[in-house]
Formats: sequence, C-alpha cells, structure tokens
Amino acid sequence: MTIEKADNLVIVSQGDVQLSVLVEELKANHTDIQGINTILVLTSSKDEIVEALTTIVSASEEHKSSKKSFVVVSENLEYDEVPEGLSMAPTVQEAKDIIEMEEIERDLGL
Repeated sequence: MTIEKADNLVIVSQGDVQLSVLVEELKANHTDIQGINTILVLTSSKDEIVEALTTIVSASEEHKSSKKSFVVVSENLEYDEVPEGLSMAPTVQEAKDIIEMEEIERDLGL
C-alpha cells in the first residue's frame, strides 16, 4: 500500500497488499485523510472489491459529510456494480477530474 499526497488530494494505492488489510488500514487511519479529497486505487479482483464495498461506502459517506470527495479507481468493477453514492472511475486521471467537478459543484452550492 502506498499513500501519495499531492495538492488537494491523497492517493491511496493498494499495490501488493491484500484488500482486507488495506480496508483495515483505511479504517484505522481514516481520521488522517478525512479532511482531504481521496482517491482509492484498488487492484483486487471484482469479487474481493464487491465484498469490501460496504466499508468503502461508509468511508465515502464520511468524506462527503465533511465536504470532501472520495473516488474509487478500479479496472475490475463495472459501474452497475458500484452502490449509489460511491464515485468510481477507471483511471486516476478520471478520478481527479471527478474531484475537480465535485469541488466546483460545492463552490457553487449545488
């Protein structure tokens, strides 16, 4: 697992770590990243990601309540497999674009 901070966001990449370990680390360190836009890059299989989505959705909801974005990046998930309210993108660049759009919406009060 790697954590990269840049400008107004943090990118948490799974790397070679098992998803269950990443989810536990995310829960344990959530207060450290709660006040910043977060991109979570997952490389696990679709089945593993779907199994962990409830925890990931809860982290996303906490971010949104603090007026920050939380976007999951995975090539292994389809959009229809992602629960409503969870932002997903196939690439990190598209995740950054989503965060930028959400920030504009928040600035405009939408």
